[in-house]
Amino acid sequence: MEVAEVEPFDKAAWLAELKVDTLICGALSRPLAGMIAARGIRLIPFVAGEKGEVLAAFLSGTLADRRL
Repeated sequence: MEVAEVEPFDKAAWLAELKVDTLICGALSRPLAGMIAARGIRLIPFVAGEKGEVLAAFLSGTLADRRL
């Protein structure tokens, strides 16, 4: 299943079921961000770019240093 197929208010629970510990995204609504944080998932918002580039920057600890 893809995230787009999950109902908005079920997304936090779905991510928790998948054992997601960090979510890197462009932007989320404030209510959804709160629900995700309440599940103990670290949220890194306002990130844009090619997913491979974003993942590489995250894994190398340079995500905050890049203009993504």
